[in-house]
Amino acid sequence: MANQRLSIGDVVPDFEMTDLAGETVKLSDLKGQKVFLSFYRFATCPLSNFRVAQAMREHKHFGQEVTFVGVFESSDKYLEKYVKPRQLPFRVIADPKANLYRAYGVEASWFSTLKGFARVTDVFKALFSSGYKPGMLHGSISRVPADILIDEGGTVLAAHYGKDIIDHMPFEELRAYLNQSSALVQPRLRVVEL
Repeated sequence: MANQRLSIGDVVPDFEMTDLAGETVKLSDLKGQKVFLSFYRFATCPLSNFRVAQAMREHKHFGQEVTFVGVFESSDKYLEKYVKPRQLPFRVIADPKANLYRAYGVEASWFSTLKGFARVTDVFKALFSSGYKPGMLHGSISRVPADILIDEGGTVLAAHYGKDIIDHMPFEELRAYLNQSSALVQPRLRVVEL
């Protein structure tokens, strides 16, 4: 069962996982930095690959202002084969059991999947661009993406839960949130099971 979605002001659940480079990623170790935590679908998903290509282009515009971390509902094996060759400029975490997805309230929804496929132009654009390398389906086809912007103290500045399987936080929106003062956000504690 999924936990509820995070909202502005919530203190995010801490986690400790290993990234694609074999290094430990512990969210609490990133305190003092803003973190853009992106929940993708799975490594062979053309929609996720399209978004990853966008993130690679946009990442350089944010510099040291925010630390990008990507999470895939895929095994290390699939990330090694389908994601690592792209040499992403940010950290990537495998979460094949979807533990982080549940902790952060990231859902799987057949209704949202169907809504996403209704946007056929975007689906085909994603499928045939950005160096997509087709592979076997190995994650939840109904997984809906999400993006969480976390402030330096571990509090949610912005939470974008996709309306469908293509919907991520626009990078212009991320920039706007980064330009706002996080001092306006008062932390709220929640208990979340991992």
